[in-house]
Amino acid sequence: MSYCDTNILTSFLSKDRLRKNFGLNGINRYKRISRFSSKSSEDSLKKLNGCVINRKALFEDIGGHEASMGATLTSIGLKDIKLTDVDGLEEGKKIYNDSCSISKEDSKFYKKFCKDKRLKIDLSENNLNDIRHFGTAIKLREQTFITDNKKDFIPLTKFTEMGVI
Repeated sequence: MSYCDTNILTSFLSKDRLRKNFGLNGINRYKRISRFSSKSSEDSLKKLNGCVINRKALFEDIGGHEASMGATLTSIGLKDIKLTDVDGLEEGKKIYNDSCSISKEDSKFYKKFCKDKRLKIDLSENNLNDIRHFGTAIKLREQTFITDNKKDFIPLTKFTEMGVI
């Protein structure tokens, strides 16, 4: 099985889809949702036969972003999604720390996650969820990590055999 980042499960999000499924009530409830959805993420979800995702990270992502909840409600393509309580935050911190030690200081990855060639201590909840997602995939020994935000995960592939797609 593969591991899914939250953005893959919420890929069908758009005002048009909300309007189609929930009418004006859906649009009024989720005002921050844009009119466009992620085409690459939508394509990944359509090809997905199933995946596993960390329950805590998913719920925190949904709780922190109205758009994610709206997307979850409007995603009709969800199938064979398994929630897990395996928490890979510590494994994630280790691999992110390793990646920080070799990343270029002018890269987006470094600026977002690193300071002084080490993982930042004061990370936002969203960044911690990225770390938790990747660490959970490692802990579960998944072969692939599916995300629409590859730039935050590609540097980590130097330290694992897991592919990021």
